[in-house]
Amino acid sequence: MNKKIFRSICGSAMAVFVCTVLLFLVVLYNYFTNTQMEKLKEQTDMVANGVKLSGTEYLENINTNKYRITLIDNDGKVIYDSRTKAENMENHSNREEFVQALKTGIGQSKRYSPTFTQEYLYFAQKMPDNTVIRLSVEQSSVLALLLKMIQPICIIMIITVIISVVIAQKLSKNIVEPLNNINLDTPLENADYEEISPLLRRIAQQQKEIFVKNKELDTKKNELNTIIDNMQEGIVILNKNDDVVIINQSAKNILKVENNVIYENFFNLCRIIPIYELIEEAHEKEKISRIITLNNRKYLFNVNKIISNDDFSGIALMFFDVTDRQNAEQLRREFTANVSHELKTPLHTIAGYSELIINNMVKDEDKDKFMNIIFEETKRMSKMVEDIINLSQLDEGGEDMEKYHINILSTLKEVANNLKNSALEKQVEILVSGEDSFVYTVPQLVYSIAYNLCDNAIKYNKVGGKVFLTAKKLENGVEMSVKDTGIGIPESDKEHIFERFYRVDKSRSKQEGGSGLGLSIVKHAAKINNAKIELYSDEGKGTEIKVIFEK
Repeated sequence: MNKKIFRSICGSAMAVFVCTVLLFLVVLYNYFTNTQMEKLKEQTDMVANGVKLSGTEYLENINTNKYRITLIDNDGKVIYDSRTKAENMENHSNREEFVQALKTGIGQSKRYSPTFTQEYLYFAQKMPDNTVIRLSVEQSSVLALLLKMIQPICIIMIITVIISVVIAQKLSKNIVEPLNNINLDTPLENADYEEISPLLRRIAQQQKEIFVKNKELDTKKNELNTIIDNMQEGIVILNKNDDVVIINQSAKNILKVENNVIYENFFNLCRIIPIYELIEEAHEKEKISRIITLNNRKYLFNVNKIISNDDFSGIALMFFDVTDRQNAEQLRREFTANVSHELKTPLHTIAGYSELIINNMVKDEDKDKFMNIIFEETKRMSKMVEDIINLSQLDEGGEDMEKYHINILSTLKEVANNLKNSALEKQVEILVSGEDSFVYTVPQLVYSIAYNLCDNAIKYNKVGGKVFLTAKKLENGVEMSVKDTGIGIPESDKEHIFERFYRVDKSRSKQEGGSGLGLSIVKHAAKINNAKIELYSDEGKGTEIKVIFEK
């Protein structure tokens, strides 16, 4: 084992030394190359200035032992070369440094020279007369650098070998430590010790079992944390000292606390008095439920005392947003009250006139008038009940309704035909125009939208007025437009007209038999169809409502 350690240390040291030398040579080679190129650039600039001042005679009088000088005309023909006759040299138009110099004024390259069978560095500069002066110098190879530095490298190598041998011998003696210094966290890494291999294998097996169990626990913990963090309900678990043990992301967002709050006292993080009182009360009671308003939203808090082995261990809070549910319940109560109020008036009217007729308290000539009133009130009440039933179905979301491809223009024509008599009674003209426009939607809901909009446009129009029904293709959908020349909608009423039982002109609405639910039905039907409603209206001039269906 000592020999193995000795060989390993020595081999590693030598490998590091060789790699260091090679890296040093590469760096040194690049440095010399860059330095030579810079000097070559300076010499080229100096020669170019000399040629500018003295012409080609300057080239014949300078010392060219170190550098090779070449003068090339703009088509690549060699005019002068300091080491070879110009007429014997090939055309240089394809030389990289020559091409660069003609384009940018200077050029440089490194390549093998077939003339002198040696690798050279080249630098070229364009002259004012479009000729190119080029200097080149022989580039030293890596092998040449190595030969120049062979003596210091050998000295360093000898020193490295000596140091490696000394260190290897010392380490190989000290590597066998007493058994109590064995790393028991990774026992199988000590497999070279045959005498204790069975013990090490047993320790490794036990560690493996512990690792598997810890991994299972971590997996279950991560699964639980993932489930809790992705719940919309806020969850907070406190120990008996009211320190935070578990808190999910929803609870952090609702209570507006920082991320790292585990094992901090809950009351230092959340200073909301109603929650504080709720937790204090939970120390005495096992279960509490209460609605608390936070950030203009209502949350239902369920607080439970945690009992472990008959001892108080902590408190669990679960809370979730019930604002929409509370608002829905409020809307239901208001809707029930409005329905009762709206049905009470026609029922009283019907009961009153019926009682007069039954008790013979009406003259014979007035009976027809009273019967007509009873009939109109009954018809209005029937229409209201029908609208309430339709609206209740729409509140359920219309998930069971089937969708088809329908033509909006055909639907508008059908609505116009069905309301033709109503329009004639009001002396209103219905005009249908547009183009075939198909959408994939619930046909009865689209018909309901068109019917209610057109019915309102007739009811609230002027004598001799018009209703324009238009179907139009859009880039990303279809537009249904219902426009009238009626009484219009005041600015203050525009934001309320889609509310249930809301009427702009209450007296006229009741006179026309309106229930105040038509536009509410339109709103809900459009929502189920993912359609957008746009309202344009000027009081006294008319109203246009556009329903845009996505493609």
